[in-house]
Amino acid sequence: MDATPKSPELVTCLNNALENEHAIYVQYLSHAKTVKGVDARLVNKRLRRLAGYHRRHQKKLRYLIADYLEAVPSMNMGATYAADNLDTILQTNIKCEGAAIDNYMKTLALLDRQKEDLPYEFCKIDYALKKIIRNDQAHIATLKKLRGA
Repeated sequence: MDATPKSPELVTCLNNALENEHAIYVQYLSHAKTVKGVDARLVNKRLRRLAGYHRRHQKKLRYLIADYLEAVPSMNMGATYAADNLDTILQTNIKCEGAAIDNYMKTLALLDRQKEDLPYEFCKIDYALKKIIRNDQAHIATLKKLRGA
């Protein structure tokens, strides 16, 4: 890809989001293997399912970055957080999902400011990010339910 990206600032935001999706995917899979206790099987299954959603988020972000913004998707990984018991695992992932939503909201605000510069890309990127946000909000609800909050 020799072309200059359509919006370098937006590409940076989406690549940061992609790096965070890489991290949360790995984190969920690792936490799923860490769970012990009576409900371990149920929690393991739920965490693996949430990891699957984040794998799909990665795929969508790579598609948006490469095909719509003509840039190179990041292969780096964001920060991950270790946890050694069920409550810490759930609390850690609730915070990570919340931080992801906050970052997506900032990215949407940037996208909205660049709407005129991205007439053909705006609708697709806007829709995709809002769908990811809705998924992450549902993930928080699932994690809170598992925590008993």
